[in-house]
Amino acid sequence: MTYDHDPKTFDLRQRLAATEERVGTYQGLCSASMNKIHKLEARIGRLKAAQRRAHLPFKGSIE
Repeated sequence: MTYDHDPKTFDLRQRLAATEERVGTYQGLCSASMNKIHKLEARIGRLKAAQRRAHLPFKGSIE
């Protein structure tokens, strides 16, 4: 591979590296958000099951 010191190429490489870093950060944030969503969905499921066991009518939505 040839390494040239062309300012345009160097700038593009820097911008690409910064973009890759941001994408990695966003992927981590999305993964954490998906984990939170999964936990909330599981909790809502447990609450609905508890209401059914207690024979309480489910009215509205749990948010």
